[in-house]
Amino acid sequence: GASISTLDHWVADQSVDRVDLIKLDVEGNECAVLDGALDVLSRHRPVIVCEVFAQALMSQGWTVEDLLERFSAAGYRLETLRGRPVTRSALTRLERRGASTNVVARHREARS
Repeated sequence: GASISTLDHWVADQSVDRVDLIKLDVEGNECAVLDGALDVLSRHRPVIVCEVFAQALMSQGWTVEDLLERFSAAGYRLETLRGRPVTRSALTRLERRGASTNVVARHREARS
């Protein structure tokens, strides 16, 4: 089977010198992926597109709060696909309805 690695290890192993965009589609494992990408996030500051879906996160033992804390700690802010800020209250409303939303995470000091 395929071996599992972190994004940090993979980028180093492949000698990738630039990461502009990360599309996460990992069915609730976003926190684990971000935990293994701290170097990539701080060095490359890629735009990250991902779904925020409380039920998927909870099925893997995480919460929306866990995900938001990781983005914030890495210097990222969340926007809607239309570029509006994503608020915690909006995410709470979605969570209550059992709905998900796609977000764009941009580093506060993104490289141009």
